[in-house]
Amino acid sequence: MKKFLVLAVVALSFATGLCRSIDDVFNAFPEADNVQLVNMPGLLDMIQSKFDAKSKEKNGAKSIIESVKILIIEDATDQQKGIARQILDEGVDDLEEMVAVNDGEEDVTILSQQQGDHIAQMLIIVFDNEENEVGVVHLKGVLRADDLENMGMFN
Repeated sequence: MKKFLVLAVVALSFATGLCRSIDDVFNAFPEADNVQLVNMPGLLDMIQSKFDAKSKEKNGAKSIIESVKILIIEDATDQQKGIARQILDEGVDDLEEMVAVNDGEEDVTILSQQQGDHIAQMLIIVFDNEENEVGVVHLKGVLRADDLENMGMFN
């Protein structure tokens, strides 16, 4: 009976798809002392002002940050790292891998959703192997490639 139940759950998960929403990503990590959802007042304004300063000289459309969400896991357990790796393996709704970099000290994967001539949202997952931390950052808005390059994200 247990085998049947396990097989039914596995089949149901495949039938419904393996992708998850952004909220599912942030809710995937159970509450623990080492898990922090960072909510800094003014963080959104600070990031937006950096975009504005870098694109001040240019005419035309600028990036607009609508929301920022940051999750930090310090002293990440193997289970927590496994959850983050599973999220990358299974994918996130409407996001495609944009960049993946592994320099030995850090593994960084950036997923994004393109909408016309801009990026509508980005999900950045970082594994800091030296500090044993996992970070998840979600940016949502109208993100222009030029502004992201000027911010040093792809340099």
